[in-house]
Amino acid sequence: MFWVIQENFMKDEGQYQLMLNTLERLEIPHQIVKYVPIGCFLEPDVNPEGKVWVMGGVSMDRICQAKGWLPGYSKENLEYDKLLKNYGDLMLNSDAVVGKILEVSPPWPFFFIRPCNDRKSFSGQTMTQEGLKVWQEKLAKDGAEESSKQSVQPNSVVVCASEKEIRCEWRFFVVNNQPITASLYKRGGEVRYDALVDERVWDFVREVIEVWAPNPAFVLDVCETADGQMKVMEINSLNSAGFYACQIDRVVVALEELFNVG
Repeated sequence: MFWVIQENFMKDEGQYQLMLNTLERLEIPHQIVKYVPIGCFLEPDVNPEGKVWVMGGVSMDRICQAKGWLPGYSKENLEYDKLLKNYGDLMLNSDAVVGKILEVSPPWPFFFIRPCNDRKSFSGQTMTQEGLKVWQEKLAKDGAEESSKQSVQPNSVVVCASEKEIRCEWRFFVVNNQPITASLYKRGGEVRYDALVDERVWDFVREVIEVWAPNPAFVLDVCETADGQMKVMEINSLNSAGFYACQIDRVVVALEELFNVG
């Protein structure tokens, strides 16, 4: 399978280089490219035959669609409302309300808000009722005229949920219904990367995957709440995810094994 890698798309240069080293060591064909947003094209332009996998920002999905690359960019079933439907009480935000940003009316004075999809049109954040009202009024007033320039539009769907206290947060890379590698990335609100993840967390993730998996290759973030419960936080596209302390070479091998079958 041919890999197309967006130049320096990872914040962690060490992990980025490790991915390239793994591709070279395993003699997997690949090309590093720059994504040019004006015109939506790559430098250099590449047109490999057969199966193509991309690693880079969400804009690389546009390239995959334009060129017909498969498996390309894995984005199926990542909308938050689908997680709520399939995971129910396993979700940290099982109390969430979902709706268009101009219509949503969360019942809490303070709440967490994020996009429903995986496109990161804005960062998840804590907001007040007054703050949301001001945002809604601004979008209603000038959102229509600027809709082509804005990432958040009047019809954008958002998720709102009550605030929760979280002890720890972990990221798992899941390929072919198996958790491949994992990393702690936050403890007590403080960023901390650690590849040593307790077996009980692995067991919880395996249980979650048995309940539902959105697609063959994705990233699953889970957490432990203040009262010791394990919960699902969110699912993201593997193609654009940060690796933290995860073992990226395992992910490369797993993807090759999955998509090179047949």
